[in-house]
Amino acid sequence: MNYFEAMELIKSKYKFGAKLGLFRMERVLEKLGNPHKKLKAIHIAGTNGKGSAASGIAEVLKECGYKVGLYISPYIDTFEERISINGESISKEDLAKTLSYIIDKIEEAEREVEDSLTEFEIITLLGFQYFYDKNVDYVVLETGLGGRLDATNVVTPLVSCITSISLDHMEVLGDTLEKIAYEKAGIIKKGVPVVLFPQGEEAFCVIKKRSKEMNAKLYYLTKDCIKKSTIYKNEPYQDLVIETEKDIYDVRFSLVGEHQKYNCAMIIRICEALIDLGIKISKENMYRALSKVKWIGRLEIVNKNPIVVLDGAHNEDAMISLVKSIQDYFSYDKLYLVIGMLRDKSVNLKDLIEKAHKVYTTQINISRTLNAEELYEICKKYKDEVFSIYAPMDAIINAIEDASENDMVLICGSFYLIGEIRRGVIEKLK
Repeated sequence: MNYFEAMELIKSKYKFGAKLGLFRMERVLEKLGNPHKKLKAIHIAGTNGKGSAASGIAEVLKECGYKVGLYISPYIDTFEERISINGESISKEDLAKTLSYIIDKIEEAEREVEDSLTEFEIITLLGFQYFYDKNVDYVVLETGLGGRLDATNVVTPLVSCITSISLDHMEVLGDTLEKIAYEKAGIIKKGVPVVLFPQGEEAFCVIKKRSKEMNAKLYYLTKDCIKKSTIYKNEPYQDLVIETEKDIYDVRFSLVGEHQKYNCAMIIRICEALIDLGIKISKENMYRALSKVKWIGRLEIVNKNPIVVLDGAHNEDAMISLVKSIQDYFSYDKLYLVIGMLRDKSVNLKDLIEKAHKVYTTQINISRTLNAEELYEICKKYKDEVFSIYAPMDAIINAIEDASENDMVLICGSFYLIGEIRRGVIEKLK
């Protein structure tokens, strides 16, 4: 099997959608000798912030000299980003080689359970086998959807981590914060410590109860853990003073936004939990790593004069955070907004649209897209200067050409949009 054949096989599974449950994964993994049980994992669930926390703790462990696997979802630029070791994506050759090795076991299991594995399950199996084959020291593992029945939840990790919880994927996970928190809390294992992002009371109570039931030590953060923050307008970093139960940290964090303050604190708290398990991590390691964490498509500055920012805000909490962040972290005269959304995302755009001087609606090249005309009608409720442009790059070029040097162009609405246009935007601005 070559790379193109491997990718065709993976894509062929998309039609099976998202099927929650662990029995398919467990059957294949048993046939492969349970490689996942030989991995030392940090398992991360949550609605927002999973990627930032995952990339941050992976960077810290790498800075300590460890060989670190990182499994994320979704990707932005290339599919291979989903599976990486010390910042290097899996090669096309290794992807094909690994899938060739496991495919017979996958097909055998599918026949036995009389059910097809999903695309996400295949990719997760690929990641487990690849990390095992490469003999990594640690794996940082991000859930795909929920937690309790997510394909990644076959692992018993060193530490379980739950980031910010809000309403998203309600048709699958439930229509209240308590129900969604219950699904996320499903990654908590007996005796495995839990690191928890500051939560609202509903979610906190659910996770606290689950932690107690599983005799899992809870490392939680409160909203007042940020003692000081220094913001530098239009710059890709912020300085923070963070206080936990154990220590005070004075750090420069290379991701910006109000939510990233707490993601930084979350990474530090994960480090503290790992240190308590005997893993060698120094404060100096943490400081160096936190100053150079990269997580593309999250308030990512790709140009100045005009400043051009990419952000994959795709649910209600992420959009609220984005509105606050463009006010607090950026300085500009006028805001030119390019936006593309998915049809199944219910997000209030009013506050963001009202901040813009001009809005350009566009659409993403996938079946779930909200088309540009429909998005235009939504935006027109709040702004007169709205333009519907079918092709994303055409919309972006119009916005950049309309903007002056002291203005801001914000491209947002979905990670799928960011993934579709990011390389083109960077090339255009060179």
